[in-house]
Amino acid sequence: MQIIFYPQQDSSQELREQILALEDRAWPSLRGAPWPQREHRVSLCGKENGLLIAHAAVAAAALSYKGQSYRAFGLCEVVVAPEYRGRGLALALIAAARETMQREGADLCVFTCEPELCGLYTRAGWRQLDRLSVCGGTAPGALHSDSLGLCTLLSLFSPKAVSHQSDFACGELILPLEEGELW
Repeated sequence: MQIIFYPQQDSSQELREQILALEDRAWPSLRGAPWPQREHRVSLCGKENGLLIAHAAVAAAALSYKGQSYRAFGLCEVVVAPEYRGRGLALALIAAARETMQREGADLCVFTCEPELCGLYTRAGWRQLDRLSVCGGTAPGALHSDSLGLCTLLSLFSPKAVSHQSDFACGELILPLEEGELW
């Protein structure tokens, strides 16, 4: 699989349609969902013979938590076409996303996932934190990871974030996202 990086501002309508078609196949319950309004920093597209077979997006936001400001990144929309699963492609894509975050100067990466996927992300270097939840904003309809039964995964990159590691043992991180969004 060849991984191609597309800064969000450089992605074409054709690429966006391919990504949505891949997500529709992998997640039929979300079929027909529009392109997210939030712009990601970069899309990582896994291609084989010119065909889009995997995708992940890296998002970023300024985050304040327990008196500290961080450059936070999130991993979103990790998907591999069903017929290509089991070949280590998701792990390769996640590793490339992690390298991108570190290169871009992330203090930390935090995101949520379904419990059955936690093992994949911990193999790629994230820690599962059972007492840390994530909230997608402060609006009344904000999504909360704990009420959705999602796991929180965290990786600390910068010396500053590592020095405040104990702050992330428990609590609720509020990401500055729009209503209905969550990393």
